[in-house]
Amino acid sequence: MGAVKVAITERPPRDVEVYMITHQHWDPAWAFQRRQILPLLPRFFEELLKRFRDYPSYRFVLDGQTHIIREYFKQLPPGEVRAKKKELSKYVKEGRLGVGPFYAQIDWNLTDGETWIRNLLIGHKDARELGRVMKIGWLIDIFGFPDAAPRVLRGFGIESIFFSRGVGVRREYVRDAYLWKSSSGDSVLAFYLIESYRNAIRFSKYPELAADRVLGEVRALLPYSSTGKTVLLLDGYENLPEADDVVPVIEGLKKRGIVRRITLCSPEEYVEAVKKHSPSFVELEGYLYHGKYATALRGVFSSRIDVKQLYMWCERCLIYLADPLSAILWCLGDEYPSALLDELWRRLLEAAFHDEICCCHIDDVSKDLRRSLGEVKGKCWGLVEEKLKKLAGMVDTSWVRGGEAVLVFNPSPWERRGVERIVIELPEGVEEFHLEDSEGRVVPIQVGRRDGRRVEVWFSARVPPLGYKVFALVPGSAEASVESPVKASGREAENEYVKVRVNEDGTLTVWDKVSGRVYDKLAYFKSEGEAGDLYTSYCLEGDVYTSLDGKAKVELIDSGPLAARFRIRLKMSLPEGLAEDRRSRSSRLREYPVVLYVELRAGSPRIDVRVELINTVKDHRLRICFPTKIETDRVYSQQQFDVAVFPIEPDITDYSTKDKCPLEGVIPPQWDTRPADGNVHHGFVDVTDGEAGFCVINKDVYEYWVEPEDTTVELTLVRGVGWLGTEIPIRAGRAGWGIRTPEAQCLGRHAFELSIIPHKGGWFEAKLHREARNRRLDLLVVQLEPRRGDLPSELSFFNLTSNPEGALEVVAVKRSEDGENLCVRVCNYLDREAEGRLKVFAALKEAYTCNLEEEVEEELPVNGGLVPFKV
Repeated sequence: MGAVKVAITERPPRDVEVYMITHQHWDPAWAFQRRQILPLLPRFFEELLKRFRDYPSYRFVLDGQTHIIREYFKQLPPGEVRAKKKELSKYVKEGRLGVGPFYAQIDWNLTDGETWIRNLLIGHKDARELGRVMKIGWLIDIFGFPDAAPRVLRGFGIESIFFSRGVGVRREYVRDAYLWKSSSGDSVLAFYLIESYRNAIRFSKYPELAADRVLGEVRALLPYSSTGKTVLLLDGYENLPEADDVVPVIEGLKKRGIVRRITLCSPEEYVEAVKKHSPSFVELEGYLYHGKYATALRGVFSSRIDVKQLYMWCERCLIYLADPLSAILWCLGDEYPSALLDELWRRLLEAAFHDEICCCHIDDVSKDLRRSLGEVKGKCWGLVEEKLKKLAGMVDTSWVRGGEAVLVFNPSPWERRGVERIVIELPEGVEEFHLEDSEGRVVPIQVGRRDGRRVEVWFSARVPPLGYKVFALVPGSAEASVESPVKASGREAENEYVKVRVNEDGTLTVWDKVSGRVYDKLAYFKSEGEAGDLYTSYCLEGDVYTSLDGKAKVELIDSGPLAARFRIRLKMSLPEGLAEDRRSRSSRLREYPVVLYVELRAGSPRIDVRVELINTVKDHRLRICFPTKIETDRVYSQQQFDVAVFPIEPDITDYSTKDKCPLEGVIPPQWDTRPADGNVHHGFVDVTDGEAGFCVINKDVYEYWVEPEDTTVELTLVRGVGWLGTEIPIRAGRAGWGIRTPEAQCLGRHAFELSIIPHKGGWFEAKLHREARNRRLDLLVVQLEPRRGDLPSELSFFNLTSNPEGALEVVAVKRSEDGENLCVRVCNYLDREAEGRLKVFAALKEAYTCNLEEEVEEELPVNGGLVPFKV
């Protein structure tokens, strides 16, 4: 909140227009648990309804989310719900109460782009039931935004947003409103809350100060007004069960003539008030992630990694497995699990609330979140297994003789070819086995680890896109030739694309046979002293420990024609925590065990790495590092519906010190004194000089960084801290309460999956987005007794081709919101139009393009099951 101004006698210019929006921001879980916050809602809504009854001019914003309305209704006696819903609907239809457009105030950096869309679809559905959707992106406390956000918002007819974080323009261009453009060309009018969302908090509490507060805010904010005439005040805070009684105070100011033009308004009314002046807006472009004028809170990308990994699993399972399989089975005549999917999506979105998925919360909230996500995981996987078994039961496997049928499902929207790994369960009495296809051809396999009857198997075959292929598991061994086998011995393995050597210290040297480049000292570990909190990472200078030049125990544990795998054991010694003054690391060291599994398969340049470790120390940030020595000043990072290009050296202009406000005349709540040294990604990170490149794919972490020295790509595996919020040198103001969070040290066992790919050219030439999706989505397996069925032994349900090939990707398959059609969502990764051809497994009656709200736009030609289109 800005400082309260008193004893101000000057009046604002007569043509200044002051607007006030009343609201309340709701964080269901943060410094308190949901069980403590949600019971406040009945009291809050009773006060809110009283304001509407008392004052016809009253306006209020329900935080842009419908989740709190749903939770309110849950707490009412059954006999009261209908009446309260009717009364709320009255004010919604009148435009006095803004509801939606979102279901939850999710974080936009850590969540998948499809999750954004579902958040809007569910929020729109809930708001329509109350009579009207507020078509405003009310995003007042979100920790920055990706480039694709305007594109998604415009897909729902949302043309304006209100936000408070991420602006990185030079000081002279700071304004209270911008035209924010994405790389797709879509734009939204973005209203920037320079003093956050509470510069008129509890305006009615001290009416004797009201005039001075308004005049003070006018004096502070008018220099930043995009119109030169409009100033916005926001009366609200967070989790307060109150709706401020501002109407009498505003009327009093008008009568006294101190503020002639002050209006209580809705966000839509404020947008129109600004637009009527036809201002020339400063343009913002791309990603909003800076902390110059309001702290960016980018340390949340790596806080409580165990919670984030569980969330990622659930999100991926819903988007890429449960939804598509349910839609496919529905097309085949199965009942669609509408209620279950709705429940799972709502619970996932509740976990995605910014203070929850960002993990900037107390330990008790983290326990609740693990429990809730664990339940989502169980139900989601149960649904996937159910649908897979039903699908398998429809397939004709009667050709299998003397063994079991193995159905392999490919969740990727392109053919999976080459060597893949699955786990099968051997029938009792079977020790030796082989796989055959429906033509009786023996499939090349290699057997890996065994756990009872469960056996790890590498196999070489082709599995159709978003489809399946059936193999026969036949007792007895049989040989099948491998064209280009992996060769491995000692500490080395190679195929036709790369050669890998494990060094004495456990790092890797990789020879790229295609580009001729050699990469050395790959996959070393770096531990830095972490003196930040759950919001912001602050690593101490010096006292950096690495695994370089140590001694590793290396074993070649799998060596065959299809795959070679090494096990590398390391024992680092790391400081047990920080010194008492938090300015240095402890002198006491503890053993820190790390195990890596490094795998190379036949026919692929991709090298898979699994890291298993026991985090035995506190207050440190552990990264795995890949020095590439590629000469470049930029990094390519896969994001939601986009591959972004960022400078390796961050922009440091206009960052202020802790004791000097970055903007004249206003007081933001917090600001950063330097750029963060961590960024978020969703798939791969790539550095290239145009001729050759080096890619790192992650499966279950968000944070990466590229150190300019040696162009080293780093992934953050663990960041342990002990405080929700604390004072740190690189941030002015505390971001959260000073509450201890011992569980945020992330002690104990952790596992991480990642891959590296040396390649020729750039990311698109190497099709890294496809490699990343394949790495993140395992093939699924169902075993069954042979039986007759109506479906063939091999089938692609959806096959998308594009020109240029690889430009388009199927990012969602679901039943449409109206329950009558099939929705296939497609993303174009390039900055130019691409042509697509979607082949569907069944004959189609009609096909249309639609917006993200699933409103029909244009009819498409249909030729049987083939649909051509452009994106």
